[in-house]
Amino acid sequence: MFSVRRAMPEDATALIDLVNDVATRDDTLGIDRFPLAPQDEATFLGQADPRVYLTLVAQDGTTGRLLGVLTASRGTDTKLQHVSALAIAVAAGARRHGVGSALLEGFIDWAREVDVTKCTLSVLAHNEAAIRLFSKAGFSTEATRKGQYRVGGRLVDEVLMANWLDGRGGHHGQES
Repeated sequence: MFSVRRAMPEDATALIDLVNDVATRDDTLGIDRFPLAPQDEATFLGQADPRVYLTLVAQDGTTGRLLGVLTASRGTDTKLQHVSALAIAVAAGARRHGVGSALLEGFIDWAREVDVTKCTLSVLAHNEAAIRLFSKAGFSTEATRKGQYRVGGRLVDEVLMANWLDGRGGHHGQES
């Protein structure tokens, strides 16, 4: 069993280790490694505005080990406050056990709470399991950037996906 909660400063090292493990183990993330040092991530987690930034972790109820992490940021400019971008990483052994879905549910609750209506993400095209997870959660493909990443010596497409929480999806150019 696991629980989902907001990350705390003391989670920084385990969170970074999880992301780095996923990034190097199976090439499913668009990064090579987590960009911050543990002390910088701990400071960020302690000081981030909770209406703009969200970091959720899924934690094993028995061992305390982090099984997954979701990060999100909401636009701060008036023109982008309705949009939030997210990224998610789930440990290899915790996949297909509801961790990703639970993190996404927590994110969507937060997005609604802070008046986000469009949720966006990007996923490497070969990560079919993640694309299925996001599709099941209401995300649909908006665009594909061909050859955006080089993974294992080959070019890999990036799939841009979005979930319109207010159901407006394809209504571009209309005032809200």
